[in-house]
Amino acid sequence: MTAHASPHDPAVSRPSPVWACLLFTFINSVATGVTFNGIPFINEQVFGYGLATNSALGIALGITYVIGAMYTGTFVRWAERTWAWCTPRAVLAVMMVCGACLNLLPVTVWFSLKPEHRETHAQWAVWAFVALYSMLCGGLWPIVESFTSGGRGASLSRVIGKFNVTWSSALVLSLWLVSAVPLGLQKSWALLGLTLHDLDARVLLFAVMALLHLLAAAVLLRLQPRPGSHDHTSHATPPGYAPLLRLHRALMPVSYLVCYALNPFMPTMFAALHISTPWQPIFGSTWLAARPVTFFVMDHWRGWHGTRFTAIAGSVCTLGGFSACVIATLLGPTVGIPVAAVALAAFGAGMAMIYVAALYYGMEVGAAAVDEGGKHEALIGMGYTIGPLCGIGAAAAVSIGVVAQPSTALLSLVALASLGGGSWLLRRSRTAGAATASSR
Repeated sequence: MTAHASPHDPAVSRPSPVWACLLFTFINSVATGVTFNGIPFINEQVFGYGLATNSALGIALGITYVIGAMYTGTFVRWAERTWAWCTPRAVLAVMMVCGACLNLLPVTVWFSLKPEHRETHAQWAVWAFVALYSMLCGGLWPIVESFTSGGRGASLSRVIGKFNVTWSSALVLSLWLVSAVPLGLQKSWALLGLTLHDLDARVLLFAVMALLHLLAAAVLLRLQPRPGSHDHTSHATPPGYAPLLRLHRALMPVSYLVCYALNPFMPTMFAALHISTPWQPIFGSTWLAARPVTFFVMDHWRGWHGTRFTAIAGSVCTLGGFSACVIATLLGPTVGIPVAAVALAAFGAGMAMIYVAALYYGMEVGAAAVDEGGKHEALIGMGYTIGPLCGIGAAAAVSIGVVAQPSTALLSLVALASLGGGSWLLRRSRTAGAATASSR
């Protein structure tokens, strides 16, 4: 959905302040990052989840994320037709309230149970929270991307660069908070002469994320009711951008497939490297820290525009970094820890290259629409779904005795899924592109 400005209200088509869009993005990225990147660590520490269970939860996350992303534009249009007061900004406000309520679901269920029943009877609340919250997030980001990019004209590339640095930096912080917030809560309780159990403190982390969503709602007061209108006359879109968009859209789900095969595997990987529990999320943030650095470089160096550099370098770094992470678990702590650190950094840089290129070409060719952002997020959701399937397959291979270590099976399955899925998506995108060109 492009921004539909009313002819009687010219202000609604103006772009919202960049700082407000970025602040809203940062706060929500911290809150959502705890679930999307930190939940495997939380589940492993609270419920004892392993690779198979964390991967199964990842599949639920991916499926619901795709649903949310695919139908965002349709829902926003329906809401605007149904209620006169409803605008995309109002939809974001409702989402913030829903996000806060959903984060409180596992907290409420956990503390409503007797302590001896919490670890067994509260798991359903986490699954329900992840599924519903993921659907909400799938719908959230296309609208945010539309507000951020709409009406920017020739400054679109620079705004996208700031947007990418903002959300990726926030995700680093979110993973640090997985360790820092529970520790801080326990110390605060101790100052009051009270004792807060370690598991209780980890669950209370979601209550803090609920507060962040309410804080983000206040920032919406500085946004325009609707995204700014995209001005096609402000600058021409180069003809070579459409094929590059198709190429990077084929790579996008593959990169997130690899990412969400690695994410549930991280607690297993760090245990094999003998990294202590409090340090695991911090070490795991290495790949997240590499992304804002890469985004910053790509924002200030424009030589990649209109080339296949991001597709080639991004693919090599993503797949190579993942492979080295898996191999690191077989090398022992002395060698494996530095190998894993370098591999995670390379992996993060590769993810950033593919992401920023897909988003840039998508917004250039697709007119900064909510539907366009939905397509971008739906591709990410495909990776969210397929990646954890590889983890389940690896765990199954170990349980039936096909392999002794899950790392061997995981590496093989991800390689096959990446090559097969990437080839299929690329063929489909080329066919769609040829059909579009012939119809003009």
